Amino acid sequence: MLLSKIKTFFKLLLVNILVFLLVAAVVEVGGQVYFYFHPIYKDNCSIPHKTLGWKLKPNCQFISTGGRYNGEFKVLIKTNSHGFRDKERSFQKSPNTVRIALMGDSMVEALQVPLEKTAAHILETRLNAMSSSRGGVKYEVLNFGVGNHGLGQMFLAYKEFASTFDPDYVLFFVNGYLMERAVEYQVFENLIESNDFVSQRPRFLLKDGVEAYRRLESNLARSKFLKAIEQEEMIIEYPPQSDVEKEVSSEALRFFLREFFKNLVGDLLSWKNNAPFKMRITTIPSLSGFIVFPNAKILDLAEKLISSERRKLIILDSSKYYDNRENISGFLNDFAKARRQHYVNLSDSFLAAEKKGNRIRWTGDAHFNENGQRVFGETIFNWMRDNFTLL
Repeated sequence: MLLSKIKTFFKLLLVNILVFLLVAAVVEVGGQVYFYFHPIYKDNCSIPHKTLGWKLKPNCQFISTGGRYNGEFKVLIKTNSHGFRDKERSFQKSPNTVRIALMGDSMVEALQVPLEKTAAHILETRLNAMSSSRGGVKYEVLNFGVGNHGLGQMFLAYKEFASTFDPDYVLFFVNGYLMERAVEYQVFENLIESNDFVSQRPRFLLKDGVEAYRRLESNLARSKFLKAIEQEEMIIEYPPQSDVEKEVSSEALRFFLREFFKNLVGDLLSWKNNAPFKMRITTIPSLSGFIVFPNAKILDLAEKLISSERRKLIILDSSKYYDNRENISGFLNDFAKARRQHYVNLSDSFLAAEKKGNRIRWTGDAHFNENGQRVFGETIFNWMRDNFTLL
């Protein structure tokens, strides 16, 4: 009797397993058909770069959906001849033209919206509309954003690329997570899935290590600290060359059910963390100096270079919005004042938009949607309109 019940149980179990597998197979086949008409597009334009770690390939195009088959956006991305997500730009600017270089990561690069909806394009359009009504100069806002770059890489991108376009103003998009990237020693294997390469992120360190930190910690008063940071030297480290040259095999086949559940989890996490948005980053509070001090040196070097070229630095601070770090915002504001440069608080505009119930990011993607890019661009425009007499 017992043996008969056991046999019956296993038969039912086997039938249920077979039914489950059959249903899963039907869903998977149906999903693959859906994939055929709604593919997961791959970024085939990102390439390694010996100085920056990686950037976009010149004169390249691909379709951006955020790596999702059911992406909320589907944008054709075209790079210019210099390898940036921007209109074609000449090195020599026309007479009576004011150029603005916008440095940042993927939030500035903005692969999630059409080019005309990016903050850089919106800022350029608004500036020219106001200027033309007054018979003023022409404005050009050049987008030098590169996805996943940190503050240090932004500085290198300015030195190697943006500075050659003779900008009058240099805008650095800054916050806590961008500072963390500058001190991380990371090798991103197959960062962009369609490119079988290993990307390198340079790491920015103070030359004397612990001794440098001790010196700086003893001079934390603003006037002393900013003078002390000038005396420190910076070291830029790259992963070993053998790691950079290593190839990583790309994924040959995608399974619909796996992508479905991955997207579902991503959507749930995005919904949970929507307002206000916080970057999911890990920082040990006792190591705050480890993050701030090298980045203070990066800003010191950037400001000195920009000033020597008779240009103005504008710090775009979004620290409070992304990771609620008042100490970083305070430092950035103090730095700008002490060096007689400019400081723009972006966080208040982002937080105010969300408080009003306006979504400024995509549901399943951490990046700004069209509304977020608009708030981004218009906040900079409003600040420039109110602070620059040249407008």
